[in-house]
Amino acid sequence: MKRLFVLLSCAASLSAFASSEPVKPKAVWVPASATVVQVTADSNVTLVTAPASTPASVMVQGERPATERLPFRAGVSTVTVEKLGQAVGCVGGQGAGLMTPQGPVELYRMRCDSGQVFMAKCELRQCRIVSATPAGGYGAMTVDAAHGVRQELRRSEVPALVLDWRCGRCVPNANFAAALRGAYAAEAGRYGMSVSGAATTIVSVVEFNKHIFPMKNTVGLNAAFGRQSVSVQESTTAFSGMDFLADVSAKKLFQALRGKSY
Repeated sequence: MKRLFVLLSCAASLSAFASSEPVKPKAVWVPASATVVQVTADSNVTLVTAPASTPASVMVQGERPATERLPFRAGVSTVTVEKLGQAVGCVGGQGAGLMTPQGPVELYRMRCDSGQVFMAKCELRQCRIVSATPAGGYGAMTVDAAHGVRQELRRSEVPALVLDWRCGRCVPNANFAAALRGAYAAEAGRYGMSVSGAATTIVSVVEFNKHIFPMKNTVGLNAAFGRQSVSVQESTTAFSGMDFLADVSAKKLFQALRGKSY
């Protein structure tokens, strides 16, 4: 009786299975180091193997691994993004590279000399900053970037000056900029040093007034390189001239940025 019941149950199960839809093959992942079982051609099990050395990773669509070096690609808004970067103190490097395919919406990335990364998003060529401004601004070097520059910079050099005019309505004065750089190089020469052709420091001009005699010429400068920073506030009579003002300012910048800072 029991045998008859078992046979009837098996028959019912087989008839139900035969009447249902075919079972789709299932993918089963098997490590390469495991034993692979041979299955017949009519089996509904598919064995899929993968190299054991394949690292497990999760990637977000549209992003690349951080270790992968991306080739520089210029886009239609590269110049616009570079100007945005310069306005907030991001200068140097290859410039603003296109990170996404060309189209109505594009993402640009620019690595600053300070080691910071500046990013902007452009929609129909209208660009805006999308990266968070780091503490101290993009012109302030990160510890790693400052260390790398110090390794490259010889003890007999000082960083070149890059003037960033941030004095409101003042008009950038090319003569003063040239005089400041010339006096800075001359002061370095007095100490047997030279101005680097690779390392730079941003000097923000926060105040600049040029008046005729007997009023005074004034200048306010803020500079930083690595962990060394200096603020110069100078004022001279118009009779002494802008060259004298540049000379005094250059000497203070040199003393703050010379070899002891690296």
